[in-house]
Amino acid sequence: MRKRVKQTIGRKQIIMANWRALADWIDILMPSIRIVAVGILMNVLVFHVNSVVIPVFSFRISAMAMRYIILGTHIVWIIWMANDEDDRGWLYELSRMMLASELVLFPYFVQRRFAAACIILAVYIFGGIALCIYGNLRFEQLYEAGRLPRSLLNGVIVPRRRRLRAGDIMRAALHRYVVIGGALILAVPAAAAVFAYGMDGAMEKGSLHAVVQEGEENRMLENLGAIRMLEDGRWDGLSVQEKIDILQIVADIETGHLNIVPVTVVNYHLEGTVFGSYDHKQRQVQIDMDKHEGYMSLEYVETILHECRHAFQHDCVDSLDWNDPEILNGIYYAEARQWRYENEHYILSSQDRDAYYNQEIEKDARRYSEEGLPIYDQYILLSNLPAR
Repeated sequence: MRKRVKQTIGRKQIIMANWRALADWIDILMPSIRIVAVGILMNVLVFHVNSVVIPVFSFRISAMAMRYIILGTHIVWIIWMANDEDDRGWLYELSRMMLASELVLFPYFVQRRFAAACIILAVYIFGGIALCIYGNLRFEQLYEAGRLPRSLLNGVIVPRRRRLRAGDIMRAALHRYVVIGGALILAVPAAAAVFAYGMDGAMEKGSLHAVVQEGEENRMLENLGAIRMLEDGRWDGLSVQEKIDILQIVADIETGHLNIVPVTVVNYHLEGTVFGSYDHKQRQVQIDMDKHEGYMSLEYVETILHECRHAFQHDCVDSLDWNDPEILNGIYYAEARQWRYENEHYILSSQDRDAYYNQEIEKDARRYSEEGLPIYDQYILLSNLPAR
C-alpha cells in the first residue's frame, strides 16, 4: 500500500512539473505569440478593407487611408507588446491582442448603426468614470488588506524612491479597464462589422422588386408606379434606401428583358471616379450614391442599364462550352470570344482611359444604355399624365 501511495505521489509531481514546464515555455513564447497574432489580424484586415462613410457627418475615409490606419495601429500595437513583458493575466493579454483589430473595425459598425455605436461609447466612458470614482477608495482598502490581484499589481508603475500610492493602483486599474473593457465592449460591433454587415463597402441594398411579365410594354406598365418616382421632382425627395429600391425595380425590368438571373442593386462606396460597377461573383450592381448626389434620375438609370448589360455579357460567356471548336473558331461566336477575353483582361479607366472606353464590352454596354434610356423617359412622362 505504501509503495502505491509513493508511486501516485510521484506521478502527480511529474504531471505538475510537466505543466509548470509547459507554462514556462508559454511565458517565454508569449511575446512572439502576441506579435504573430496581431500581425495575422493586420494582414487579414488590410486585404479585405474598403472605404468608410459616416452618413450623419458626410465623412468619408478612403480604402487606401483605412489601409494606412490599419497598418499604423497594428504596428504601434506590436511595438507596445514587444516592449511590455509584464505578466498581467491571460484575459489582459487576449484583450490586448484583439483590441487593435476591434478599433479599426469599429468605423464599419458606426457607418451602419450610428445610434448603437454612440450608446456603446457612452457606456464605455461612463464605466471608466465610475471606476475612477469608486476605485480611489476601494483599491487603497484592498491594497492595505493584501487582497489586490497579482495581475493588477504587475501593472503598477512606481517611480524610484517613492512609496506606492493609491493613485498608482488607480492608474493601473484604469489601464486594465481601457484594454479589457474596450476589447469586451467592442467585440460585438467588430463581429457585426465582419459577419453581419461586411467590410466590402456596401451600404443599402435593394429590397423592392419589379413585377416582370412577358413583353416590354407589360413590364413597364406593371411597374409604372415605381417609374413615376423617377420624375426629378419626386426623385429628389427620396431617401437613399428608397432610391436604391426604385433602381432595384429598374434592374429587375432590365434583367427580365435580357432574360438573365436578377441582380441585386447596392449602394457601394467605389474608389476613384467610378460611379457604378458590376460584381459578377456577388451578382451585384454597385452604384456609389454619394458620387451621384445632385444628378438627375435618368443618370442613375443609365448606370443601372449599363451594369445590367455587363451582367448579360458575363452570363453569355458563362453559358457557352469553351471546349467546343465551333465556339472557339466560329464567326457567329466572335463577339462572345471578345467579351470573354476582355472580361479576363479588363482595363480600368484609372489604368488607361482611352483603352477602357474602346473595349467592346464597354461600347456594347454604352450602346445598350443609350438605346434604353429614352424608353424610361417616355414612360416617366406617361406616368405623370393626368387621369381622364
